[in-house]
Amino acid sequence: MARALEALAGRAWEAYEIALHYTCEADERRPEATLEAMRHAVQAVAPGFAAATLARLADDRALDLTWDQRHYLDSLAAGIDLDTIEALHGPTDSPEEN
Repeated sequence: MARALEALAGRAWEAYEIALHYTCEADERRPEATLEAMRHAVQAVAPGFAAATLARLADDRALDLTWDQRHYLDSLAAGIDLDTIEALHGPTDSPEEN
């Protein structure tokens, strides 16, 4: 989980810095420029948080999901943000095997 969070934080930081660079003139940090940069940062990581949420639901044994239901949630999650799912489960580890 920590690896996925670190990856998402890095993605947010990169998007924020790039957007802030292009919205600021001569290093003047205007509030609207900062807000626009934050929008880009949130947009960059929102799919990752959605994918991580679906993956956590698929792994929750208390929900008593069938293998097909878990696989469906994992597939949805991977379709939303494969990088985050690989950070959670590893690139060669199938989520349904955890």
